[in-house]
Amino acid sequence: MGCKDILFCWLALIINITICGSQARCQPVEAQAGPRTDFSTIDTTKGRLFDYEFGDVSHFSGLTIHKNVWKRIRIKGKAFNNYYANQLLFSEPRIDFPRLVLYRVKFDPALIGPGPLALMTDQTHERTLVFLNGIDLYRSFARPDQLQFGWNRPRMVNLPRALLRSGENEIIVRLDNLGPTYLMLGTLQIGQLEAVSAEYDRRMFWRVTGPRTVNGILIILTLGAIVFWLFRRKEIVFGWLALVGLCWFIRNMHYYDDQPSLNIMLYWQITWASMFVLMIALYGFAAEFFLLKRRRVVIFWSAIAGLFMLVLNQLHVFVLGLGDMAYLGATVMGAIIVIIFFKQCRREPNLDNFAMLIAIILAIAMSVFDLGLMERWWTGPGFYLQPYAGLIVFSAFGFALGRRILRALSLVETMNDVLEARVAEATHLLTQSEVERRRLEVTAAVEQERTRLMREIHDGIGSNLVTALAVAQNQKENGPTVDTLKRSIADLRAAIDSLEPTEGDLTLLLASFRHRMEPELRKAGLALQWHVDALPPLEWLEATNALHILRIFQEIVANCIKHARASEIAVTCYAQAEGDSAGICVEFLDNGIGFSPDAAQDGKGIDNMRSRAQALQGKLAMGPRPMAKGMRTALWLPYDRRGVARPLPRNEVSPMSLSGATLF
Repeated sequence: MGCKDILFCWLALIINITICGSQARCQPVEAQAGPRTDFSTIDTTKGRLFDYEFGDVSHFSGLTIHKNVWKRIRIKGKAFNNYYANQLLFSEPRIDFPRLVLYRVKFDPALIGPGPLALMTDQTHERTLVFLNGIDLYRSFARPDQLQFGWNRPRMVNLPRALLRSGENEIIVRLDNLGPTYLMLGTLQIGQLEAVSAEYDRRMFWRVTGPRTVNGILIILTLGAIVFWLFRRKEIVFGWLALVGLCWFIRNMHYYDDQPSLNIMLYWQITWASMFVLMIALYGFAAEFFLLKRRRVVIFWSAIAGLFMLVLNQLHVFVLGLGDMAYLGATVMGAIIVIIFFKQCRREPNLDNFAMLIAIILAIAMSVFDLGLMERWWTGPGFYLQPYAGLIVFSAFGFALGRRILRALSLVETMNDVLEARVAEATHLLTQSEVERRRLEVTAAVEQERTRLMREIHDGIGSNLVTALAVAQNQKENGPTVDTLKRSIADLRAAIDSLEPTEGDLTLLLASFRHRMEPELRKAGLALQWHVDALPPLEWLEATNALHILRIFQEIVANCIKHARASEIAVTCYAQAEGDSAGICVEFLDNGIGFSPDAAQDGKGIDNMRSRAQALQGKLAMGPRPMAKGMRTALWLPYDRRGVARPLPRNEVSPMSLSGATLF
């Protein structure tokens, strides 16, 4: 069903109700044939009640009773007149409207039961007088010119047993119209005092106490919305909500203020006109709440329609009966607005929007219900619902606002968690940065100290050794002296090479070793073949470990020169895994006569190499070349080391050279 179909059904329903209600009011109220039954009996836990549906009525154009002409009518019917409208239109009434109405009902106390009796009516408008068997029993006013609103206030009158007669008794309720009110009686009940009191208290609570409480809550919530809006002008929805609360407060005033300080006619017009201003405010608030894309257009046309219906409502002062059409127009406008908001809820389906839509639908439905109650289309629970509709709208907004606050708090908590995580991450990064900075400072200091030591060793000890070697050679010293000086220079060069920064690159360390050793190998008659692959760096390769590796390489080359009698030596470096550990293997192959490492008896060379390999957490393998003549010596080094280089045994012979002393 489309929006047009929904609107058509809504209009058809309202028009049908209006026509049916009008037809019901136009039906004759003369007593029908058969036994006369004016009331229905209601038995409650508190006692018995007679609820009168029919009674006798007599009305007069003035406030003087000429002659009673009783006519049986339906008491719970439409009001007799709209006298004040004609009074404003003409200086003298041209139509004979009644200003005084007498209602008469009869009852038998024996049918009600024992105990005190009372009478209760819930709608008497202005001046009310009650007569029991011709005796003036009750007056609702103290001064002859006193005006009041009694249309919504129930009245209870005790019926003394001393004034009752056996058999049939007569109650006359007189209504005087001095001001701008209708004349109607509403509900009239006679029964046992406790039952009447219970019904009176119920109606008093829902008709007077309830609206007063709701109005008090509304004005507090309205003040809160005003204060919030003053501090946050961008939140226009709170400004509209404050306007809704204010209009609803004014609208509800006449539900329980029976003696206003203003002119009673002006007061009545203000409260009635406030309904149409309330309609504009409510639709403007809802348009802002639902964030309609064209909410300004909706608000503009709502204002135009509301003002038009306000003028139309005032026309019933000049043309009687047109007021109902104004309410009908308000109902149609409400249907259109509900369709617009429903479409918005379908576009943005969420619990907040649906809660507010339901609240607005209930508010409009309550107003339609009160219209039917006022026009006597139905009886209902005996009180008007519209005073409570404002609380429903505010409750829906409070529900939506609470959910938004919870979402905001959840978002804040999430943002706090994210912020804490980011702070923790930033703190961690700062800590790492500080650690890295300190490491770089230490590295720079070590590098600076290493450079200084290298320079001092090179310029100091190295220069002295070279000078001593030159002097010894010029003076033709014996062989051991020259060899010792050469060996010392070679060891010094190895130590200097180990201090050079390699960034963990073993191939760079091998290149430095080749640069130092190739001239010596060439003098010794050894050809050098070099096969080194580009390999990942060894993170643990620092100066101490580099010196261990160079010492092992020195020992391997020294053994090759002194004992292998080789003419060629090949150096190969490649990646190789040992079990589950990845690593690098440096392999030395010569074409000499070979030897058995286990048969060596003199020297500490091989033990020292194995100790150094163990300190590096590597493996040293020595043996004959497979499928070829010569010796194979291989050093395997792991990529990942859990420990650091271990210290060498105290009895390790540290100096190793290419010539001179026995190494085995």
